[in-house]
Amino acid sequence: MVDDEEILEIFSSAEDPFLGVSEVADQLGFSLQGTGKRLESLVDEQKLNKKKTGGARIYWLPERAE
Repeated sequence: MVDDEEILEIFSSAEDPFLGVSEVADQLGFSLQGTGKRLESLVDEQKLNKKKTGGARIYWLPERAE
């Protein structure tokens, strides 16, 4: 089981400030659906921000957008 901090670390250490579901899923070894649910949970907890653009959802850490 991967905890929230491990997922947030993927964002902290990423070269790009924004990541899509597939990029996170690849690093976790999770399905797209499972990863999407975890990321949405982190958005609900205000640990990530999200935007839908061109049919894709992108996520980022609130402090990386400043």
